[in-house]
Amino acid sequence: MSGVRMLVVGSCTGRKSVTCDRMLTMDDFRNPGRLRAREAELAACRVPAWRLYAGLQHTSMMNGVNIIRKRFDRESVAVAIVSAGYGLVAEDQLLVPYEATFNEMGRREALAWSRHLGIARDVRAAAKGFPLVVFLLGARYLDALESPVIPQAGQRFIFLAGSGKEGAVGGPGVTVVGAGREEAATYGSPVIAAKGRMFELFARGFAHEGEALWDRLIADDSPATFMCAVHIGSKSLGSESMGASPPGARPTA
Repeated sequence: MSGVRMLVVGSCTGRKSVTCDRMLTMDDFRNPGRLRAREAELAACRVPAWRLYAGLQHTSMMNGVNIIRKRFDRESVAVAIVSAGYGLVAEDQLLVPYEATFNEMGRREALAWSRHLGIARDVRAAAKGFPLVVFLLGARYLDALESPVIPQAGQRFIFLAGSGKEGAVGGPGVTVVGAGREEAATYGSPVIAAKGRMFELFARGFAHEGEALWDRLIADDSPATFMCAVHIGSKSLGSESMGASPPGARPTA
């Protein structure tokens, strides 16, 4: 077993891999009794969270997760997803398709709903025990964390964040990596999916370098080590194919 053990925190996406008539809406989530009844109606559409989301941000993130797992082992990466409907969910949690996003809420409404879901509390609990936690969250989803999120001794938190969010998430033990318009253009991604794309490239570079990069990642307050892996991963695309696995596919190993 490798010494690599990280948690990757992503977000739900509007695009789903499974659709069905009358998907869940915010009205359902706000009424627990109605939610249970509607979930029962849609039980045939239930799939694991890692499979439900089909947006490019999520599929790129899962590609990166799978690359790291293939290089190290299945336990090297855990995935948690911030859902505007369900709260914080594990990758294997079974969900039914729904339509809910923090991006369509005002900041005050989004914060009130995230508190109802317990997202800030659950993220902090999920992060315990992981030497490295990587956050791939847009502005409204970052707000749901109610920063600062403070690492414990020996932990490193890496936030891929758009411009203007550096001060909101920065602090001791925290590395902030820019992932905005400039980075999206550099790495050939839509802005909305830049974080996922950069994580996928990081994973390729990390897999290439192996555990030699691990201790440097944990120790580095700057983005330099993370970006070194991104650059290595980007260069590798010139000489290697991305492989035959479909975007976001779960490894069988």
